[in-house]
Amino acid sequence: MHAEFRRETRQEVELPDASRAQARHWLGIDYHELGWVLASIDFVVIIALSITSGTLYHTVAIGTLGDIDRFAGAGLVAGGLFVASHKALGLYQPMSLVGEVRQTGRAVLVWVGVFTFFATAAFLLKIADSLSRGTMLIWFTSGLIVLPLLRVSTSRLLAEGLANGALRARAAIAIYDPEESRDPALAKLLRRAGYRIAGSFVATPEAELDSQSDHWADLVSEVCHVVRQQDIDEVLVCLTWRDQSRIDALVAALHVVPLPVRLVPDGQSRPLLPEAILYGSAGVGIEVKRAPLTRSEQVLKRTIDVSFAGLGLFMLMPLLVLVACAIKIDSRGPVLFRQNRTGFNGRTFAIYKFRSMTTLDNGPVIRQTTRNDPRVTRTGRFLRSSSIDELPQLINVLLGHMSLVGPRPHAIAHDDHYATLISDYAIRQHVKPGITGWAQVNGLRGETAEVDIMRQRVQHDLWYIGNWSLLLDLKIIFRTCVQVLTSRNAY
Repeated sequence: MHAEFRRETRQEVELPDASRAQARHWLGIDYHELGWVLASIDFVVIIALSITSGTLYHTVAIGTLGDIDRFAGAGLVAGGLFVASHKALGLYQPMSLVGEVRQTGRAVLVWVGVFTFFATAAFLLKIADSLSRGTMLIWFTSGLIVLPLLRVSTSRLLAEGLANGALRARAAIAIYDPEESRDPALAKLLRRAGYRIAGSFVATPEAELDSQSDHWADLVSEVCHVVRQQDIDEVLVCLTWRDQSRIDALVAALHVVPLPVRLVPDGQSRPLLPEAILYGSAGVGIEVKRAPLTRSEQVLKRTIDVSFAGLGLFMLMPLLVLVACAIKIDSRGPVLFRQNRTGFNGRTFAIYKFRSMTTLDNGPVIRQTTRNDPRVTRTGRFLRSSSIDELPQLINVLLGHMSLVGPRPHAIAHDDHYATLISDYAIRQHVKPGITGWAQVNGLRGETAEVDIMRQRVQHDLWYIGNWSLLLDLKIIFRTCVQVLTSRNAY
């Protein structure tokens, strides 16, 4: 009998409904964006203090406002130095912002250091005369008061936001050992690190060490189900570090999940680890598996997709209208053919294509198109050979279902069939499917009459996922434009 796991609901880390409403008052700020928010506030505050100090002193002592542009310029320099110093010391990381006393002391030390450097540089460069001693004294003193007060208020707001869910936390799935699941210190650590546990699983200590065991397979299947139902950011492995073999087996089994996997130190290891490892800038613990694309890479890829797809639809609109008319004249039926496909993370979407056949297959059994297939219409034969039938998928790209470049999505019936024959088949779904892909520009298009042909496609798709770059996407798009119209594999 295989060891079992159980799924838990951990209310202490879930956001209550009342706090979800309160979260709107924070304008949707993400916990992990707090550093940039505070850096911006620091920069603006230091400039404001410089201008206020200069105008106040000149108004009282001299009777004029003084040179406001010069005060602002000094504030820009000092503010930049203060923010850069804080960033270099890692003081804008959210975990560092929680400690009220430590943050206040560090802010004072950095301000004294920055102001000393600024005043010394101004003296050596002989520009100190542009800022009076009264202005400098008021500016320095006000900074010693305002910046620590800002840190105290930030720390308290952050603690309150973590307690009531007013901050948009990072949704995670946690997999625990029984002893770790009952550790209140671990729950507090995850809350403080900005995590909201959207799904919890407890693995029994007797779990097999083989990553292919039924235990891990069932657990990972449940994890994938939660991931498909919710927007999950990470998977947290909270197993005891005493048994490295079980950790290795679980991490290996999680390779089919298209999310980063982080190993959270257990109760015995946490006191021994430095803060830089325990509370990294990317999240708690150690990242043992990264996502196929980072957030910045996803944003870049999405920007290219929307730009190219929008421009393509606009420029090709006359052609699309002509094709639609030709389809209606040639045969009965709708202009667009919709079929359910499996997309990113195993989620189902309806793909759009120009109808090229007399049938509209979209069920549990779908027969692949073959050469000289009688179901293909006269217009459809031209559309398929020229790949014009794929153009409506630009709509899928704009809707976010697909990307311009990625593994080609297959019918759900075909996915179910090949997933049982090819072990790494599901990894294709770690990125959005594409209109074209690395496999297609390497001649792997059309019918997959043999499993070996599909296996070659999967190998090319996995290579693309592991080697993605913007240059590679542009290369595939260019090769598609050059090669796909002359390919003989599409029919």
